[in-house]
Amino acid sequence: MVHLPTRLGADVLVESLAVQGIAHMFGCCHESMLPVRHVLNHHPGLSYIEMKHEQAAVHAADGYARASGKLGVAIIGAGVTNAITGITTALSDSIPLLAIIGRPSPEEHLYAPDLDMLSLCTPVTKYHLQVSKINDIPSTIQRAYEIALDGRPGPVTVEIPTHLLHQETAEAYPMQKAVLPKPKNIWRKSLEAAITAIENAKKPVLFIGGGVIHSGASEWVREVATQSQIPVVSSLMGIGAFDKTNPLYLGMVGMHGTYAANKAVHQCDVLICVGVRFSDR
Repeated sequence: MVHLPTRLGADVLVESLAVQGIAHMFGCCHESMLPVRHVLNHHPGLSYIEMKHEQAAVHAADGYARASGKLGVAIIGAGVTNAITGITTALSDSIPLLAIIGRPSPEEHLYAPDLDMLSLCTPVTKYHLQVSKINDIPSTIQRAYEIALDGRPGPVTVEIPTHLLHQETAEAYPMQKAVLPKPKNIWRKSLEAAITAIENAKKPVLFIGGGVIHSGASEWVREVATQSQIPVVSSLMGIGAFDKTNPLYLGMVGMHGTYAANKAVHQCDVLICVGVRFSDR
């Protein structure tokens, strides 16, 4: 009989993250989460940065996701309430984020083990997942990865009891890489109607938002605007998707926008909106 080497639940968690191709993580781990931090610091293919505050860890993961277009991962100890602001920010801006939260055991009285994380996280996430057994960790991380990146991106929280991270196991759990569904095709009739409206427009304006950046469509938008000579305005989240020195760019629209941008939107006959959600900003 072959005896598999003993591992901790923390090893299973880190391996599950590595299988999904996650290479960079941020965190703020207290004592009960130290096994995870130890495994991360000694894993050859992973980069882990320990922050001094839970909110800083989530904001760092959020910033990484915005800059890279990949899933941002934050590992949080008991201070989940400190992380809520960063998680809510990711939800508001449609940023793919995975927050792994350690749920303290009843013995850790200092860390409020009776805190209802489900009720706390559900309103500010795409989904909140809970782990109850070590063998659930790989499939839960896979599902969280898929939910965070599928469709409109957003934050997903995974709640793991900290005693599982210390628990030893000799089993080999199956780990599969997440497979994201292909984007759905745009209905041809809708596309043809949009083309007709743009071609017949006398004063069109192109309104771009953060979705242009997140989807990697900035170059396409710049090409369309340049070839058609359509003026461009942006939302707050769309700043950076179009060169601000380009004469076609009129600035940000909205309550804090420029006079030229708002005037153009008010007087246009066709407003072409790409990756925006019409917030007051």
